[in-house]
Amino acid sequence: MTVLAPLALLALCASDAPAAENVPLLRAPAPAGIEWAQIPAANPARLRAVEDGSYDLLEDTQIDATGDFATTFRRQAIKVVDRQGLEGAAQSKISFDPAIQRLIVHRIALWRDGRMIDQTARAAIDLLRQENELDNGIITGERTALIRLEDVRVGDVVDVAWSWQDVAGAWPRNFFDTASLGWSVPTGLTRYRLSMPAGRPLVARSFEHAPAPSVRRVGNVVVREWRVMDPDPVTDATGSPKWWNPWARVSLSMMADWGTIDRWSQPFYSQDLRLPADFARRVDAIAAATPDLKRRTIAALRLVQDSIRYTSLSIGAGSFVPRAPAVTIRNGFGDCKDKTLLLVAVLRRLGVTAWPALTDSDQGQALDRILPAANAFDHVITLATIGGRNYWLDATMDHQGGQLDTLAPLPYGFALPIRRGQDRLVAITNPVPASPTMATTERYRLDASGMTLDVDTVYASDEADIERASLAKKGLARTELDKLDFYRNLYPGLVSSGSVGVADDREANRVIVHQRFMLPADADDYARTTRTLELAVGTIRDLFTRPGGPARAAPVAMTFSINRTHRMILDVADFRPSLSGLESSHGPGFDFDASSHHDGDKLVLDFALVAKAPFIDGKHAPAIARQIDTVQQNSDWLVDTVDRPATAEQRRDSLGFASLTAALGFLGGWLARSRRRPRARRVPGPWGTPAPR
Repeated sequence: MTVLAPLALLALCASDAPAAENVPLLRAPAPAGIEWAQIPAANPARLRAVEDGSYDLLEDTQIDATGDFATTFRRQAIKVVDRQGLEGAAQSKISFDPAIQRLIVHRIALWRDGRMIDQTARAAIDLLRQENELDNGIITGERTALIRLEDVRVGDVVDVAWSWQDVAGAWPRNFFDTASLGWSVPTGLTRYRLSMPAGRPLVARSFEHAPAPSVRRVGNVVVREWRVMDPDPVTDATGSPKWWNPWARVSLSMMADWGTIDRWSQPFYSQDLRLPADFARRVDAIAAATPDLKRRTIAALRLVQDSIRYTSLSIGAGSFVPRAPAVTIRNGFGDCKDKTLLLVAVLRRLGVTAWPALTDSDQGQALDRILPAANAFDHVITLATIGGRNYWLDATMDHQGGQLDTLAPLPYGFALPIRRGQDRLVAITNPVPASPTMATTERYRLDASGMTLDVDTVYASDEADIERASLAKKGLARTELDKLDFYRNLYPGLVSSGSVGVADDREANRVIVHQRFMLPADADDYARTTRTLELAVGTIRDLFTRPGGPARAAPVAMTFSINRTHRMILDVADFRPSLSGLESSHGPGFDFDASSHHDGDKLVLDFALVAKAPFIDGKHAPAIARQIDTVQQNSDWLVDTVDRPATAEQRRDSLGFASLTAALGFLGGWLARSRRRPRARRVPGPWGTPAPR
């Protein structure tokens, strides 16, 4: 059982707030006014749907938002239904931020045979600091209270209750939250109760058939309560976007519109933007080098991206307050807020109009679907305006290439610029590239000495950024080995016949990677390997998750901004291999084209795939599934490369045989029989799959 503290604003981007060294942990009775609900019994009809050996009988949240800061009471009751559930039920994890919250444990108990065994006073509680994102440069300062119960048995009900008391924060007398009322596993009673002063406005929006609340007034306090008993479990659809949520829920916010959040944010970004003298001279050198604002902007972006490393100290109020640019420069590091504010300062010094802008790295494409709330964001980027055109810049990216007009579009969907009078979100356009962002050419040459394979891949736009970063991270030796492993799985005994060749034009944002492989004629199983040659279109075949089932409500997530081509050239000495029967697919998800032709005696196979949108309406799921099947079936082939008479069975199986009958009679059966490769074996490609755009 894992519980996360209710604080999410810009949790990936933080500042200099110090970590709390002495973290108090209290065991005390629940606050006055808490109602202890009766734990319901498990529904026998739901037992087949239970996962991990435990049944969630009670999910209870009671929030007192009558003061400057809220107190949140949480209680969970879990029944162990079989041996599988013992480990999970016997320990509870409660995460909290000690810089702004105080954790109080109210109950740690077992229910057995209708009797409560209270372990509140004696249960072991360890305070841990688990920095799960440390490898990504993110430090949150959160603590995890690990509660360990004694003597938990199958059939017991584990009953744990605690409170978070907010003692500081950025939003005194404000409130926003999401009440989860639906689940993917059987759940008994879910209750969400909110107490607020009668004079404070609250906007509520229901999703996925969430019930209406009961509302009552106690003195000057309005109490709203949502209750759901034994709801049907809802499973998320395969291949849905990260932002998709199929469960019943209610979003709550006191912030009436996005303008309220913008006005709240402005003081945090109205800091001293002066730059230290040395850094200012570097900026002034950019200004002296060119009067062109676009060139100045790209130079400023490179300066901040390349000279300030990314480190996020997400501790307490530091989750939303950026450092001043001078501090970021002095430290040599910063998070998204810090680097963005520095970039804004540099751009303004260069005469470019620029503002910070709030967005979300995972949920950004759905920001226009939710209630305005300060915790809707986890990332900050920069909006620069030149000649009336918007340019979106991400100062936290590294190895990014291109000029201002050719930068890869950012995938965040929507953003809220922090500027006076801003009262709505702004869309971040992200069109599908008109030309390929990855173009791979494989040249196979078979002769008496063996098989030579030359692989050239040209990367552009976001794929060039990704490849440039990958090369820097892995190095050339690892890159060479990854591709060798991929092709060696197809062609045992293959060796690399030279180091990886890389040509990188960062200004044009174009990376070319070349590698040559050799399969000697005396290699083990050479004849069998090359007699029926496997061809795998590794850059295209595994881009999408296949949506199963019929049409659905959930949209289908697509790998957006994909425009890839893959060419295979097969040159067999004294032989002309052929292949036909390739299928293309044009539909709601993407356009896929597959074709073949001859260039002299060489067989040329061409594949191309262009995606259409980041997500597609779920009603098209069956059509998209068929499209994905077509891609999979047409990206793995076996091609016979040996000159031999064709048998009657081979002729019946040979694709395109009828149209080549006359040629067969003349050439004495010089037709390579081609067939699709079985789909059972899948080899990961060395090219990788880009992040959804």
